Amino acid sequence: MSNDSLQVRFTDEKYSMRIDVARALGTNLIDGIWNNILEYRKQFQIVLPIKDITKMPLTLTCGKKVNELSKEVEDAIARLDVALANQPARKDNAALYAFTHEMKRLELSNIARLRNIQINDIAIGNIISKRAVDMKFNHLVNYFNALEKIVPVSKVTEDLLADYYSKLLGQAELTSFYRTSSINSSSERVMIDRLYGSAPANEIEEMMKGVLALANSNNLPYSVRATLVYYLVNYIKPFEKYNEEMAIIFAKLVMPDFNKTGYLKLIPIERMATQRTFEYSSICRDIQKNKDVTYVALLLLEVILETIQSALDRLAVLSVQKAGEVYYGGEETKKTKEAETPQPKVETSVEIKTDNETQVIPSKKSKKDKEQPIVFERYSTPINTEEVSEKELKRRENDMLESDPTLKVGQAKFYVRHCTPGKYYTIEQYKKAIGCVYETARTSMDSLAKKGYYQREKVNNKKFVYTPITK
Repeated sequence: MSNDSLQVRFTDEKYSMRIDVARALGTNLIDGIWNNILEYRKQFQIVLPIKDITKMPLTLTCGKKVNELSKEVEDAIARLDVALANQPARKDNAALYAFTHEMKRLELSNIARLRNIQINDIAIGNIISKRAVDMKFNHLVNYFNALEKIVPVSKVTEDLLADYYSKLLGQAELTSFYRTSSINSSSERVMIDRLYGSAPANEIEEMMKGVLALANSNNLPYSVRATLVYYLVNYIKPFEKYNEEMAIIFAKLVMPDFNKTGYLKLIPIERMATQRTFEYSSICRDIQKNKDVTYVALLLLEVILETIQSALDRLAVLSVQKAGEVYYGGEETKKTKEAETPQPKVETSVEIKTDNETQVIPSKKSKKDKEQPIVFERYSTPINTEEVSEKELKRRENDMLESDPTLKVGQAKFYVRHCTPGKYYTIEQYKKAIGCVYETARTSMDSLAKKGYYQREKVNNKKFVYTPITK
């Protein structure tokens, strides 16, 4: 195979590191071949506006591989942006609600995995719904609050980053911004062979000026800039802690929101911190030696592309699924609406003639003319049942039955004792509390959910739990 073919193969077809070339060719004697590959790459190479810790400039090869992959990523993002913009912006858009909730759950799940925080979907749901959670999840709460604040910006500044960092720390005001000392964490100390775990504190400000210049430049596709920003923040580690989270937030700020829907910030690119981590670490070590950031840009672009494609697939599935639910439930919904709509009252009568007068007597109502069913509003707002006496609970139970006669005694009895906001109850709890069979308990809990007393949620695709709905 000619040198020209090897240059194309290991640059345009797959952007390979030296070790990959040696492995592919089955020999370590590749000095000449590798030099030719590097020479070929120079024609596509640009120097970034930032130097590494050793004061050497970092480079990016904007060749065929980077251009094709970044275009593929940005096309996928544009398709998702359009798909979200075309979603009806209604409160009852079940598909959009389910999609946004799932994206938020994935964002928090990835941060929990990054920080080794053990958390279940119920607790994550509480964070998303702004319910109270255990203090051990405060970091996830702070991260979610920072995400909620993200809006499209024309320029990323230090002040803007400081604002998000304060959110991440859960502080109203920062007492410091960039770190002023070395990082003592064993995982972030200076490594051997002149490989660094973080930048010296006195170099941070100057290096971050270069990162901001890169982020705000229009000379590179925004998807490439987002990946490089993520890498560089993790390389420099300018903050005392939570550098990975700040790197993700910074990358999200670089991503656009073409249709101003506000949904693209929810795409869980947090996967950059949890996917292909061994490969990422290996690439980072190579970059410190060879100053070529193309490898990390391509790796992260692949992760982002997988994330966007998964989001597109999920939105499509949910849209079809929810549309099917509306279609198949349409007749029942129509009947329910007809039942809830007041109908004009039509009096029917018959005339009975006697010798002296004609008497009008109302006729009996037919089945079609019977009164429409009364629709009862949900009775109460959830309370903390631990703070209420049994006498008060009994009073509420009776009041509930009088306010909503469609309820069964067991349902009222269970609800008033199991309606603490933020808590989740099961069918088994109903069965035990009321002393009934499982099927009765299930239908009773589902009925309470349909009436608006509980919200039914699935846990681990195995069982349903019920949480009180607040007005």
